[in-house]
Amino acid sequence: MSIKVNNINELLTIIKDLRPIKCDLKGFDYPCILCLECPKANYKEYKIDGRPEIFLKKTVNSAILSVKIPTRDELDKLLVREIGKALKRKWTLILDPPEDGYDFSLLIKATDVSSPIVFNTIAKFLKEFVRNIMQALTEARSLIKRWAESQVEKFQS
Repeated sequence: MSIKVNNINELLTIIKDLRPIKCDLKGFDYPCILCLECPKANYKEYKIDGRPEIFLKKTVNSAILSVKIPTRDELDKLLVREIGKALKRKWTLILDPPEDGYDFSLLIKATDVSSPIVFNTIAKFLKEFVRNIMQALTEARSLIKRWAESQVEKFQS
């Protein structure tokens, strides 16, 4: 059962709480979210309902943050996939493939949130990128439409 979270700032506070622990099974600070066998894991799920949908699977030392972008059609889905590929090339936190049913998933470890630069990037992703993606999809659709019209103009001239 997921715990409802009201906003991005509340979710970031939950993520910021990650801390390193030595795994009794592996012998080092292994991301509990990938194993879930240890009782120290303290697994919980959090969700922000809305558009976009945001889902967090969290353990004591790691989390998987997943985002589902609302899409209108196959073109939107293609554009979201391309954005995901571009993110993956630039940002090692992006999981490929994302969690089932989601467009983007980030593997976040305690070491990531202890770095102000990485944590601020995660916050920026949630506060700006995710919030603005619908506008970006509309802009991309407009560019594609203009390109298609220019191709027709070339053909007719």
